[in-house]
Amino acid sequence: MADRADRGGSMPPRSALATGLFVDPVLPECLPRLQRSASVVRKPASVAQLLDQFERRGRRIRRLESGCGPARLERRANMSAGTTPGSSGGDYNLSAPVNGFIEVVRRVVTAPALFFSAIPRRGNYLAPLLFALICIEISTILGGLVRLAWRSEAAGGVRFEGAGYGFGSFVADVILSPIGGTIGLFVLAGIAHLLVVLFVGGGNSGFEATFRVASYVSVTSLVNWIPFVGGLLALYGLYLAVVGIREMHATTTGKAALVVLLPVAVIALILLLVILVAGAFILGRLT
Repeated sequence: MADRADRGGSMPPRSALATGLFVDPVLPECLPRLQRSASVVRKPASVAQLLDQFERRGRRIRRLESGCGPARLERRANMSAGTTPGSSGGDYNLSAPVNGFIEVVRRVVTAPALFFSAIPRRGNYLAPLLFALICIEISTILGGLVRLAWRSEAAGGVRFEGAGYGFGSFVADVILSPIGGTIGLFVLAGIAHLLVVLFVGGGNSGFEATFRVASYVSVTSLVNWIPFVGGLLALYGLYLAVVGIREMHATTTGKAALVVLLPVAVIALILLLVILVAGAFILGRLT
């Protein structure tokens, strides 16, 4: 009865399981488990018990399949390539520059945790670097046009009236911003990675993972050129950086926040000290 049920029911023939045809591909170490799961079903006391046995065995086969079949092979391949499951196509797609750029912007801004957990930790620097340079170049062009229109300097959403800014300066900014942006990204990523090593430890994902975070957080450059409010909108980049460090290096939110906010706190403290010293000097001269 069991053999007839095997041929007529929902279970595949045992020969298919024994040869690995039911789970294709199947890892060698998983084959004995699949063969045991296909052992002869004991003679049931009723048809209901027979169906129940096959349903339970079907669930067991599916669990074994998910642990020993293509999914496990994919996880192994991702680990050897330094990626996580689902990371395929996670980086900026150079083969579709416009649509790929729009898609990455959408994913970074609206779902940063999912984005950073899916992209590869290593592979190449080109895709994230180009994405960051495009963001920087767009910001440079739009901000330059605004400054030309207003005949004033504007940086981080603050206007500086009276400072000359002509067409020559605009062209120079457009040409030099990719060079300065590239140097700045590597310097920023280097400082951040030193802090990653300090707070996260030797189990981090490497410098390239930190560089990817610095590159994709450059998406905030798309708004920091807006007068008055651009600097405030760009503060969202701090949140993106914390999420990126946390996901890319598999650490806690607290440690990621230390990596991101400690340099900001140091810079703010230095500026505060400079302001206090300058204020004391000016007051001393006035009195």
